[in-house]
Amino acid sequence: MEQYFEKMKEYLNMETEISFAEFRDYYNAFIEHLKGTYESLDQDQSIQALFVIYNLESNCEYRAKRKDSEAKKYKKMQASLNIWSAAMRLRLNKQGLSEKEISERLDAVMTAV
Repeated sequence: MEQYFEKMKEYLNMETEISFAEFRDYYNAFIEHLKGTYESLDQDQSIQALFVIYNLESNCEYRAKRKDSEAKKYKKMQASLNIWSAAMRLRLNKQGLSEKEISERLDAVMTAV
């Protein structure tokens, strides 16, 4: 999870926007990683995953509003990320974190970036 978390932080600090191809490749690799590791993520890794999910989801929402050939693709990615977001929050709840604690930890990560 660390590599996706660090790469997202790098993306967030960039001056320019990445291409659709790079976005899609990052998204696909992240989702595949999440599918394979979801059950074994600890709280910190789950918070990192949620951070990546929220940033991808937000970016998809923004890019989907454009009237270009990729808009539909971004909408599909956003829908998938919405499901992953809910699943990750549920996982964190099962790991003993309340919604307030999840939000606080996520805010701390976002502020640190």
